[in-house]
Amino acid sequence: MPRVLGEFQLVDTSTFESPNSGIMYRYRDSAGFRPDVFRYPVSVGTGPCNACCLRSAAAGELATYRRTIPEQVRRGYVDSVELVNDEPIVPGRGSWLTPGRHARFRLFREGKEYESHFVILAGQEQFLKVRATFLPGSVTSARLQEFIAQVLASAPPQYRCPAGPSTTEGIVMYTALPAANNDLPPRIDSLLAEEGYAVDYRSVDATDGRWRTAPRFSWPSDSPGATLTGESKPGLMLYVASQVRGDSVYFQVDGQSLCATDGGGKTGTDPGSSLEILAVMELTSATTLDTAKAVR
Repeated sequence: MPRVLGEFQLVDTSTFESPNSGIMYRYRDSAGFRPDVFRYPVSVGTGPCNACCLRSAAAGELATYRRTIPEQVRRGYVDSVELVNDEPIVPGRGSWLTPGRHARFRLFREGKEYESHFVILAGQEQFLKVRATFLPGSVTSARLQEFIAQVLASAPPQYRCPAGPSTTEGIVMYTALPAANNDLPPRIDSLLAEEGYAVDYRSVDATDGRWRTAPRFSWPSDSPGATLTGESKPGLMLYVASQVRGDSVYFQVDGQSLCATDGGGKTGTDPGSSLEILAVMELTSATTLDTAKAVR
């Protein structure tokens, strides 16, 4: 996030322990108003989250917060919380964000009344959230809206596509593996790292696993990925899922190119589609071979 947003200065940054929790950015203006901005990954399904999915995810984040209110009261964090209004918020034309929600709450803490705002939007598999809580009358509505507008206009996307987003449908491969789910996730972690992928989101429990890699745009010069893409930069995300069924694990990899390109790579074919096929086959093959070694 930018160090300066209009009249607001970045004064603190906190990275949470869980990678899924993302980063918090605290801003401050000359009058002492201190709103917070959060960036963190959208939870993973089995494939890319389109615009409709992103709008639903943002609404779901607000609904999840509202469900936590009774527990906040029970634990004594607040005395009470009341929803005042909940309305749509639409980013500017050409934004990487999709429309989200802006909710205003009235809360009481230790006998004092506060005004609290929860703004949530999503785009490129990430949430962008603004939280601000203050005494009524201490911050004008215009000041709050100014900050929100600055955030929406200035928050940088994870990646940019000069020729526009990819229109390829992606490639999906499935396989069944003779392994326990609690055996497979650490191997998936290792294989993704070995193949040069950073993990943007990870969720594993006793029966299910979900991974999404961070956007990737470069490969070693002597690798097949570099040969396929040439000078183009289609970018790629992998979506990996595992699920225990009886004594087997069903394993799925979905490869999705991110950006449209102006033409073919060194092979003369569409670089994005070629990269999807290569990446999915590489990870599926590596996981299958690694599992075979583990069960010998």
